[in-house]
Amino acid sequence: MSETILVTGATGTIGRPLARMLARDGCTVRAMSRGPLPTADRKDELIQPVAAHFDDPAALAAALEGADAAVLITPADGAAGRYARNFIEAARAGNLKRLVRVSALKAARDGPTENTRLHAETEDHIASSGLPHVVLRPQLFMQNLCFEVPSIRDGATFSFSTGDGHMGMIDTRDIAACAAKCVQSDDFLGRTLELTGPETLSWHDAASILSELSGRRISFVPVAPQRQYETMVAAGIDPWMAAVLRDYGAAYGGGWGDYVTDDVEQITGRPATDFRRFAADMIMPGISQAGE
Repeated sequence: MSETILVTGATGTIGRPLARMLARDGCTVRAMSRGPLPTADRKDELIQPVAAHFDDPAALAAALEGADAAVLITPADGAAGRYARNFIEAARAGNLKRLVRVSALKAARDGPTENTRLHAETEDHIASSGLPHVVLRPQLFMQNLCFEVPSIRDGATFSFSTGDGHMGMIDTRDIAACAAKCVQSDDFLGRTLELTGPETLSWHDAASILSELSGRRISFVPVAPQRQYETMVAAGIDPWMAAVLRDYGAAYGGGWGDYVTDDVEQITGRPATDFRRFAADMIMPGISQAGE
């Protein structure tokens, strides 16, 4: 018998492919977001749009009513801890069989970024809630490189503040696949799983792979974390987010993310996507017209 599963953040990088995967599995998906779902998703009868804000308890209760399970994805901002607490309190009033939390790499109260620390608070809140749960902690997203496609296409360069650091970066489609498996199964309840790609790479390594795939020289140009912060704030980026990215850059540059696990394969039964395949799928189409 198919289940009804609530997915928050359903228009995001993880939530949108997750909703589609669950619908393909025959689940009824309540796709929660603050804005409208993309047209293609609204056409799927198994994906039901739910408009709700994390600060609206009544809307959260309505979204959760009758749901068998849920995947909790919160936006990366300073209110994320409050959003998660509100959702967890609403979920405690229901009868969820499973709650899957998409957390953050090495979530810890003494972590190097405010985002890391907020996710640790949420993990503690979930643990004390009594809800049957699974925590997924993904590494740096390969999809972050998608924001650099115009720079790669037009100037054959891209920049991040991670220096020469190596990272077990992960394709967000693998995160979605892991969440889809965990939210439909009791096999992973009570576990905290660290999701990584199959190898550690620096952005210099990634530039070499992009160069091979494209047939032209593409270079990674590091930027100092503090310089990135100043540039982002000057451009009008939220200072909270700019500080988080600065602090992540410094941590990754110091080797904080230089490790991999086999948790993706344990959950999905297949190896995690490597960077070469990701780049062929997600980056090359956007830069293929360079010079035409």
